[in-house]
Amino acid sequence: MVSGAVFLFKEGLLGTGAPFRADLNLIVQLVMGSVLIAGAYLARRKRYKAHGICQTTVLLLNLLMIGLVMWPSFQEQVKPALSVVGGRVFGNRKQRAGHAKQWQAFQRRCCPPAVRSGR
Repeated sequence: MVSGAVFLFKEGLLGTGAPFRADLNLIVQLVMGSVLIAGAYLARRKRYKAHGICQTTVLLLNLLMIGLVMWPSFQEQVKPALSVVGGRVFGNRKQRAGHAKQWQAFQRRCCPPAVRSGR
């Protein structure tokens, strides 16, 4: 028997078939975007304290949503796959060296000198 609270969290809020977590995350992200726009308006009006409060609120709310939505997904989907690869997240030394060379080539082609890492 499924309790009412568990059933509520299985189905989404928006009627799209997405889980409750996804719908809640979408709504919170839209609210955070609106608050950031309001914060930009406050900054242009030189109301820096209110702007700082808006930015800090969005930052903390974003961290909360990362903890509630992204971390459980990582634990369920990504972490088990990492252990299947052999328990080594970054592979062997040869793989790491190849990835480092690819990253350096990408930076040389695509990034201005001020953005490149290690400089």
